[in-house]
Amino acid sequence: TTPTIEGTAEAGSTVELFNGDTSLGTATTGSDGTFSITTGELDDADYSLTVTATDTAGNTSSASTALELKIDTAAPEAPVITTDTELTNINTPTIVGTAEAGSTVELFNGAISLGTETAGSDGSFSITSSQLPDNDYTLTVKATDALGNESTASNELAITIDATAPSTPTITTTTALTNNNTPVIEGTAEAGSTVNLYNDTQSAT
Repeated sequence: TTPTIEGTAEAGSTVELFNGDTSLGTATTGSDGTFSITTGELDDADYSLTVTATDTAGNTSSASTALELKIDTAAPEAPVITTDTELTNINTPTIVGTAEAGSTVELFNGAISLGTETAGSDGSFSITSSQLPDNDYTLTVKATDALGNESTASNELAITIDATAPSTPTITTTTALTNNNTPVIEGTAEAGSTVNLYNDTQSAT
């Protein structure tokens, strides 16, 4: 918000910096004609800056070519994760959401970075995580704009990765002969898993 503007003008002249008709500061050029002017505090906005040089006799030059300058110290709004997956068997899950258009979106598990992507012109992003072992994770994203302003963290996504196949189930039914056309087959398998019954390779349920 206090940018330093540098340039060249007649040696020993007084250089004045303007935004439109508003003076932002002055400096005297050195013997090599260089000058450096640091402005006072400026608001976030677009500026069109020019300088004039006044020699020791009081003659003032025409204005320089304008420097178009944008000051932006505002952090992007917190991005939003729209992925709602809570359980996956993929060790590199893809997380999607929205953020400030053109910002760099970074995916985190706690303080650990898992990948980055640039938000599109519509603000959408899609980040495929680096390889993760089976575990429970709490994921967030942050957005950083082109000037380095960083947002606060997004909403949290709690996700469990389980890419490990269950242990082989066991049939405990011992009946080898039955007069029941819909026999009940019992056994044990991983708690909560879906068990499919087969006759050779043909599914029976």
